[in-house]
Formats: sequence, structure tokens, C-alpha cells
Amino acid sequence: MDIDFDVLRVFVVVVDCGGFNAAARVLFKSQPAITSSIKKLEEQLNLVLFDRNHYRPVLTTEGEKLYRRAQSLIGHWKNISQFAEQLQSEAESDITIAIDVFFPLSSLKNLLRHWIYSFPNTQFHFLSESIGGACERLLRNQADLIISENLITNKAVEVIPLRSEFLVAVASPEFIQYYNAQLGDLDTLSECMQVILRDSSQSDFSFGVIEHGRRWTVSDVTAKKDIIVAGLGWGRLPLHLITQELADGRLECLQGHHFDRRLITLAAIRLQKPARGPVAEVLWQDLNNKNIVKFEP
Repeated sequence: MDIDFDVLRVFVVVVDCGGFNAAARVLFKSQPAITSSIKKLEEQLNLVLFDRNHYRPVLTTEGEKLYRRAQSLIGHWKNISQFAEQLQSEAESDITIAIDVFFPLSSLKNLLRHWIYSFPNTQFHFLSESIGGACERLLRNQADLIISENLITNKAVEVIPLRSEFLVAVASPEFIQYYNAQLGDLDTLSECMQVILRDSSQSDFSFGVIEHGRRWTVSDVTAKKDIIVAGLGWGRLPLHLITQELADGRLECLQGHHFDRRLITLAAIRLQKPARGPVAEVLWQDLNNKNIVKFEP
């Protein structure tokens, strides 16, 4: 059975407007044309949709069921129409942003909300990556822009520095007490369990990993922190992530030249290429104008 979509839309408008006359005004049609459309729909379905024994038409039980389903179908159709308009306007239907796990998402939440509300027809994909993962996504054209440390050396990129972050070597007081002697010398540090974050790229970058040392390898920065707080190893974590633990004594900074703090700069990065959609360009300009600060709580 083929149902005319326009006739179905007329049916929904009649119900929404509360009558045939009102629907005719909304649709810029004559009342006889509206009545004819409803009669045509009833004949196609072999159903009575309106009880006409009232001053205003009242939906029958079958009419109420059809109305609910028709509303949903028309809503989907509107979404498809908007999507088609977006494609015609060259606005991106999808935007992918890869963000390093060390970057505090709390500083982005209002800006991300602003983007999502500003571009309701664009689907945003936010990917969490570690070490070289975000850069690899960008180089493989799997992300429109990234927020990461810039590890790209073989391709021209544009960079907007957003935040400098210290990576601090820490451990629990219990771990420090137990391995006090080994922690004091680089030659014996390999005996102490180190907690390292797995590189989510295929390049296998590593920074500050003790060669031939004992280690936990994790894929999530929260898991890394939990293992260190539990006294099962030591490792470097971004300072913003452990402020409370350092303050209440659950973690302590490790001392010694071999535990120097590492300063990293996390930046918005995109490839230097001329063809770019309007949504991606607005996102970049917001970051370039430091609107990340403007939209912070």
C-alpha cells in the first residue's frame, strides 16, 4: 500500500490545528481540498480517522494511533530535509575532534556545548587519545582538528597553544617508604613498578619510561592514577589531575633529578590545507580567539 506523504501531512496539520478550516488556512488550501485529502487517506487505509458526529472532527481510536505514528514519520522527514539542506550549503554533517587524555575536558565543556547548540545539524564525534594517538588521527584524516601535544614533524600544521601542563612523578607514601632505597638511584629505579600510559597510535611513542624496568601498562589515565594511588607503582601524571591527592597526602612528588617535571604544551592542531568546511572553520576561530577562556565557567 502506497500512502501519499502530502496527504499524511495534511492529516497531521488538521489534528494539530483542531479542524479543517484552520488547517486550510495554515496550508494555504481550500477547505474542500483538505476534506478531499482526508477522504483520500481514509480510502487508502480503509479506516475511519475522524468521528464527524461532533462540531469539530474528533479522532477515532484508529485515527489517534495513526496520528502518533505520522508525527514520528514527519519528524524524521524534517530531519532528512534539514540534513539535505546542510549538504547543499556545504556545512559538514560530521566533525571529529581528537583530544589528548591529559587535557582537562572541564575547561572545554561550555565551549563544546556552544558548538553543539550552534550547529544542531552537525554530528560531533569526540575521541579520547593518548600520547601520539591524536596526531595520528589528524595525519590519517580521521579527525578535523585535535587537541594534543604537537608530535607532528613530517607535515605542515597550524597550531594554537591552549595550555601548558606539568607531568609530575608521584607515588603513594606507602610505595615510597617500601621502595625508598631503589627510588633514590636511577640504576635501581628499574626495580620499582612504573605505571605507563599506552600510546593509542601505532608509532609507539614513549617518554620517561625506564628501560628494562618493571611496569604496568594501561590505556586510560584514570586507571593509571588509581593504580598509583593504590600504592602499586609510580608514574607521571598531569598536575591538574592530582591536586587534591597531593594536598591530602595520598600522593607525594618523587624527589631526584631523574624525576624532573616534564612540561608539555597542549594545543589545537589542524593540517594546513585550503579546503575546509564552515563549521570546522568556526571551531578553529573560536579556539584562535581564545574563546575557550570566554566559555569557561
